[in-house]
Amino acid sequence: PYLSEVTLTGTGTAQTLLITGQNTAFNSTSLVSAGAGVTVTSIQVVSPRHLVVNVTIQPGATPGPRPVVVRTGTEEASKLVGFTLP
Repeated sequence: PYLSEVTLTGTGTAQTLLITGQNTAFNSTSLVSAGAGVTVTSIQVVSPRHLVVNVTIQPGATPGPRPVVVRTGTEEASKLVGFTLP
């Protein structure tokens, strides 16, 4: 499994990640991490391949590329550069 697309939307500190996976089985136990300075506040499972993840960008978070990892049980799907903080 892998993440084929991660899109960051929104402005300010409260933003949303739209995540698309391939060969994934996202469910209510899925956990998302998005690197230092980005806190996941909620995860909505749209389908086994799609997540909507609300995040808070912490003050002082370093701009630049962020890895995104989704863990569901023993399954791990990731994208080394999921999105870039401006």
